Amino acid sequence: MQRLLGAAGTVFIAAAVNLATGFFTDHKAVGWWISGAVLLSVGGVIQWWLPVTPTPEPSQHGRQNIQGTRVGGSVGQSMASVGVQDVTDTHVSGDLNQTQRSIS
Repeated sequence: MQRLLGAAGTVFIAAAVNLATGFFTDHKAVGWWISGAVLLSVGGVIQWWLPVTPTPEPSQHGRQNIQGTRVGGSVGQSMASVGVQDVTDTHVSGDLNQTQRSIS
């Protein structure tokens, strides 16, 4: 949402600069060049200023834990997103299958 507001603000500022330049000069080509330069400059500054969303730690996505159990067959853990899957102090006589799917 913040990037959308930044982009909209950049276009608004460029339009305002274009109108002001058109009023102050008789040469329309100069106005287009100046408004284009301002658009690129302001857009670059706004994109630099906007924060990049950090990748959250896996523990913020979710956690699955199997602890202190005895399983006579197979065990499976499946997560719909990235997270932490622990199996501690557990005896599994079959297979242990852990899967994670990244939501893109």
